[in-house]
Amino acid sequence: AISIAYLVGLVGFWSNSSWDELSKLILIAAFSALLLVCFLFFKQKHCKRKLRNALQREDSQVNTPKKPRALFQPSNTCVRIMASPIEAKAAYHSLLDLLVCSTDKSSLHALINSLEFPNNTSENLSEDEDIAFFHALNNSINARTRHLLINFRNTSGIRELNSLIMETVRFTEYYPVLPSENDYPDNANVLHGLGLDNESELSNVLQNIILALNAVGLGVCFLPAPPDTIVIFLYRLIDEEKIDHLVCRTGLGLGSTH
Repeated sequence: AISIAYLVGLVGFWSNSSWDELSKLILIAAFSALLLVCFLFFKQKHCKRKLRNALQREDSQVNTPKKPRALFQPSNTCVRIMASPIEAKAAYHSLLDLLVCSTDKSSLHALINSLEFPNNTSENLSEDEDIAFFHALNNSINARTRHLLINFRNTSGIRELNSLIMETVRFTEYYPVLPSENDYPDNANVLHGLGLDNESELSNVLQNIILALNAVGLGVCFLPAPPDTIVIFLYRLIDEEKIDHLVCRTGLGLGSTH
């Protein structure tokens, strides 16, 4: 509408004005510049509105409830891959390289090299032998550092678990904002809210902690644990398929909190 009015006014002005041609050209150039400024102004306003709408859609997607991404939750079994001791040892080494932690891994690689692995290719080998081997390895690693395989009791407080996780990522590029113990009733532990969500065997506390880790690109893997104990490690979500495969190659199956 502005452009049409401008053209009509321009034709009338050119045919009826008594101004000399130079003055007419100067005035037309000034009006043309003004028209261009108006066009750019409205275009910028339209672009800002589109950007604002896009950001609002993105915010709504971010705020949409998500399921926590965690491997081998209590009842989720993995397919055990029969492997020779050499293959199982290689799987442990590769798995160690992918774990997120603030610990020097060189001494742990040496520890793995020093161990005698069970023969997973034996038909008589039970899953219990693989798990017993892992428990012994877990104890040896825990004697060196608590910030690789995170061990905690199912009665542990929220602050204790948060502290273990933050120490694990302390010297990494990750800084998750974990839920505070103040968000829960007094004396709530890590299993607070267990069973409230029938679709998950994770407590409300663990779900929220995992979601906070997922938000910065980290996942949680549950490993077989003794009674009343939970064992997890942290990994990058981009490595999830590799982690899944490697845990199966170690001979470990059910990740359990019992």
